[in-house]
Amino acid sequence: MLISNMLKQSCNTLIISTLLATTSAYAAIKETGNASIGNINSGGTSFFINRVGKDNSPELVNASFNTNQVQQAINRAANSSNKGGAVHFAAGTYYLGMLDLKSNVRLEIDPNAKIIMTGDVLFNIGRDSSRLQAQIENIEITSTDTSKKFVIDVNKPNPVKGQPLERSAPFRVAYVKNFALNGFLIKDNYTLLPDVFLVADSDNRKVANNSTYNRIPEQGVIQNASATRVATGYALVQLFSGKKVFMRNLFSTGGLTVRLEPGSGYIDRDYLNQAGPNVGSITDIRLQNIRNKAGMASLFMKPHEKIMRNIWVKDLTATDSAFALVVDHSNSVPKGSRGSIRSSSINGKVKLTKTTAASSKSKLADIGYAQHFYLPQSQITELRDAGLALNYGNLKDDPSTERKESYPIAPMLMASAYASNNLYGAQADLNELANEGTAKEDLGRFRINISNASFEGVNLERNESVLYRSQARTMSNSLPKGSFIYK
Repeated sequence: MLISNMLKQSCNTLIISTLLATTSAYAAIKETGNASIGNINSGGTSFFINRVGKDNSPELVNASFNTNQVQQAINRAANSSNKGGAVHFAAGTYYLGMLDLKSNVRLEIDPNAKIIMTGDVLFNIGRDSSRLQAQIENIEITSTDTSKKFVIDVNKPNPVKGQPLERSAPFRVAYVKNFALNGFLIKDNYTLLPDVFLVADSDNRKVANNSTYNRIPEQGVIQNASATRVATGYALVQLFSGKKVFMRNLFSTGGLTVRLEPGSGYIDRDYLNQAGPNVGSITDIRLQNIRNKAGMASLFMKPHEKIMRNIWVKDLTATDSAFALVVDHSNSVPKGSRGSIRSSSINGKVKLTKTTAASSKSKLADIGYAQHFYLPQSQITELRDAGLALNYGNLKDDPSTERKESYPIAPMLMASAYASNNLYGAQADLNELANEGTAKEDLGRFRINISNASFEGVNLERNESVLYRSQARTMSNSLPKGSFIYK
């Protein structure tokens, strides 16, 4: 009797466990026509409202559809009698060019769907370079499974040293209000441009003070996404412009995971920055749980000539990357045009871990020219032992061939300030600037509030949690240390 009861109890436990597992599996898959992520709020702010709702007769597409057929399905959903609707992508492998999103449309994509790009842009959201279109709104692109991602393959060849990188931006997000991008994996291949690129929908006039650069993405969510083989100078997500955007649960290998940097900073062709410090800037941003592996950093911020405001960050982690967080100063000229980042803070953990995978044969981390002034001593010693001069050009190329490899360096680089208690440096150090008539207030220096952050470095050579501009090393055959620090 005892054995019988034990067997019965064991069977009941097994049945209940199976039912729970089955129920959990089904719960992860959302109903066709009703797969929205729902309303998203954070920090008392509404970032996305599901205005499409349930669609009882969604447009259905499958892998046999070409780009034009999928576009027609999007158009039908936008023009339905319900003034919007859903388009459901079945599992399968798609080959698609650029798709223009319309207002009040939700794309629901099966996690077993793989989209192979046949052009440079896949999802175009509110950008038309030939005309100034009306703002679109209420856009959602999401996986239908809360625990699995659909795949986008950029379909570009490997980079070749000395040749320009291939261009690819799977998501181009411009003049749109109320949008959500959720649940995707991008298979990049060290391409030019970010994978999710938030830009202004300008008229492209090459003039200063161009107000069309204020036609920017607003009120959006980007979450539960990842990318592989990201190029050092680019990112899974980059904002050139954006207002009220919430990003969370993002991860990339290589490059940067999130980059908040308006424009390129090139004085001869960056008309976004020439539009004025507040036109098309980056404001009211929240980031949470941003991770990076074998890249430059989880988060990179640089204002160029913009005033960036109200950026709240929590929990940045990186493994075998150069940093977890980089905050860079503006080096725009004239110096009086330099911008800053204001009313912004880093919270929670900022952690960088070096594993045994990072070795002299494969340093893994990626850096650009400015970061090579902070190399760990072992990497400098390796150059000397090899009889090589201490300069950027002698560092090993990263996989993109456009930047360099490094060991992990420190959890944070705050290159926007001279030191923790000094933005500009001692007056004696500033004397070299007198010859060019530069006042210290024109140097574009600023600090981010890090008082609520906890920093951790694991197996790192340098024991500083936060490096500042004054801690740059002198590298021969590169800019002299002083010129870099006070640039």
